[in-house]
Amino acid sequence: MSSLNSPSTLNRLSSNVHPTWRVVVAMLLVQAPAALIALTWSPIGNKFLDLWYCCAFAMPLGFVAGLLWQKHVAPGVLGRHRWMLLGYGLFSLMLPIFGILTYDLWKLVPDAL
Repeated sequence: MSSLNSPSTLNRLSSNVHPTWRVVVAMLLVQAPAALIALTWSPIGNKFLDLWYCCAFAMPLGFVAGLLWQKHVAPGVLGRHRWMLLGYGLFSLMLPIFGILTYDLWKLVPDAL
């Protein structure tokens, strides 16, 4: 059984992430306007939660923008690395879903909202 820190595992991960870097960069770049909206508009009233929720809901938009960027620049990568891209997509969808499911829990924490 190979460990996660073994050279072969790291090389395999690197060979999957490197060609799809545009999707990751787009997912991160979309966080800046979301953070700006969170800090200026403050929809929830708590700075940390405003940042978390705005950035979580922006993540799927970044994923779609990254896919479009990737398709335009290197279209062949989408088919060869579909499992990695599926992982990015599921991650970008899980964040806002997690936010929706846990929103009522923050009301139980004193001074959280």
